[in-house]
Amino acid sequence: MTHFWDAWKFSVDHYTREFRYPTGKDAWDLFVVYRPGQRWERSLPRPVSWFQNHDLDIGPKYDRRALEQTLLRAAGE
Repeated sequence: MTHFWDAWKFSVDHYTREFRYPTGKDAWDLFVVYRPGQRWERSLPRPVSWFQNHDLDIGPKYDRRALEQTLLRAAGE
């Protein structure tokens, strides 16, 4: 698991476009799950799942149990 502080908004800008956030909203405070060993190369890999931690009408809302289950499945357990 990695925590990423995005001072230059690199990932915020990418995720805002990728997850089709509403105009004027930035994609921050996200939980994005990738398969073990995936790396960012020239382009961002497709996530297994993601959760938003805001009251938006897009994407799955953060839920601790759903995130735990997603992480376990992604890890192959």
